[in-house]
Amino acid sequence: MGGQITWTCNGNGEFVFQVKEYRDCNGIPGDQSITLVTNAPGFISGIFCSKISQTDISPVGIGCPTCMNPMGNLNAVEEFIYESAPTTIVGTPPSSGWYFYYSSCCRNGNIINLSTSGGGNFTLRALMYPSNNLTTNPCYDNSPQFAESPTMAISAGSETSYNEAAFDQDLDSLVYSWGQPLDNGYPGSNYPFTAGYSYSSPLPGPSQNPLNIAAVLNPSTGRISFTSFTQGAFVTVVKVSSYRCNTLIAEVFREIQIAITSNSITANNTINQNSQLYLNSIPADYYDTLLAGDSITIQILANDTDLLSATAGGGVQTITLEAKSPEFGYQYQRTDSGCVIPPCAVLMNPSMPISNPIVAFNSMNWVTACAHASYINGCLQHQHTYFFLFKVKDNMCPVNGISYRTAAITISGPEIYLNGNSMVVSYPGVTLQWYLNGVAIPGATDTIFTPILSGIYTVIATSGNGCEMISSAVNRTFTGTGFENISSPTTLSINVNPNPVINHQLNLIAGSAEGDKVLISILDITGKTVYQNTAELQRGYEHLVIQIGDLVPGIYHLTMRSSKEQTETKIVIQ
Repeated sequence: MGGQITWTCNGNGEFVFQVKEYRDCNGIPGDQSITLVTNAPGFISGIFCSKISQTDISPVGIGCPTCMNPMGNLNAVEEFIYESAPTTIVGTPPSSGWYFYYSSCCRNGNIINLSTSGGGNFTLRALMYPSNNLTTNPCYDNSPQFAESPTMAISAGSETSYNEAAFDQDLDSLVYSWGQPLDNGYPGSNYPFTAGYSYSSPLPGPSQNPLNIAAVLNPSTGRISFTSFTQGAFVTVVKVSSYRCNTLIAEVFREIQIAITSNSITANNTINQNSQLYLNSIPADYYDTLLAGDSITIQILANDTDLLSATAGGGVQTITLEAKSPEFGYQYQRTDSGCVIPPCAVLMNPSMPISNPIVAFNSMNWVTACAHASYINGCLQHQHTYFFLFKVKDNMCPVNGISYRTAAITISGPEIYLNGNSMVVSYPGVTLQWYLNGVAIPGATDTIFTPILSGIYTVIATSGNGCEMISSAVNRTFTGTGFENISSPTTLSINVNPNPVINHQLNLIAGSAEGDKVLISILDITGKTVYQNTAELQRGYEHLVIQIGDLVPGIYHLTMRSSKEQTETKIVIQ
């Protein structure tokens, strides 16, 4: 029924690969071991992974199917987990990446959206990309991981919202997109779809039934929302791309088979609805932006007034509330340990998950700090976004009703405000240094600065323990009689200061007239690409500080290319 391949980097600098495979309990037995095929050097025979667990992840409740008694239900599912021994890979991945894949036979014959012209096989894969030409011995990256077992079944006609729930313990940025299911091997061939479906539209939409609402995948949170009255089994693949300092570093693909089944009917003869989930009284994903050092409280309320089915006794339903994030502290109650960057977020009631009849409640509190807006993996940017996932499910059978909500909290460095011709930064307990076009302005260390030159101004704030944050960027244009208000670039632009570059730290002022995704490349004098990353530019200017690794001294060519235009300049590295 699908699965995924991920890896972690252990404390000894070695990779540990993990494969999760999901099996239809009505089908053939699962594998006892798996061997990953790879183009990484030194693994002609592949990477052997032994089975470490086998778990029934079917719905839970009176009358629900299980692997011991699947009753022909497509949502009776078993999860197999396989792991490799600690593995050393010596070398640097090519620009196309090292692949790791596993292929097997056979796909479920009940699948609606895949064509019978396919070979009947499925392929799980993941890709590892280079980062600043670093060797992978020792390893330096953990791939995205999935905090949740996938949602495998829903009731027809229900407003569905489920989440792939990926996270990255290195705090690399994650982007979600639809992926192609593959037939046999990698790169192999894309599996053909039946008419009316495609890899980017794998679930029933209005073309199958006018009442259907087509699936939408949120690229930032991984949330998939849709409504389908069309029943059957449907294959979906979601790709999670991991970016470090705006550079693509890993891609993992999760393939699952979603069963859309007949409605679950309650004891009072109504269709069971998914449990309701509110974040600060909002029945949707929650977004907020904080200045580093501020705190936030999120009230989490779940409720479900539906009854169980008559065959299950017709009583009130029990709902279960869960919370996941790499920024939660140890056991949801320690602020100083257990998360990636302390201070950690905590829950008022740390005894998770919470299971109650009808209503479940909790409250999250997070006191942020400079570290949450500072350097992450060698990159200093104005802000970083952290994600918290909340899930509630009922115990209705044969299909549990499930709802997800994501809290996306953006932590930013100081903001620059205009006061006449002057610029003001207000942030207590830090020392300030003003920059013009990425170059420190001598003596400009006050909270107020009045410019005398046109250019792009930023501030780096340093706390008492050495933590650095970078402000928003402001462009001021001198007219001869004074300064105009903030102006925006009219074309794609790039400026590097200082140039020559010192201490392998690239201060880059990037400008975009419309906002766009750009590819930034550094080429040596032979034309070889020695560094590459991408950046999502907003309309206006942004100051990026990027650690460019151990590039040897010399002359290099820096280019920045968007979907519409390109700009370039020469840089010297000392």
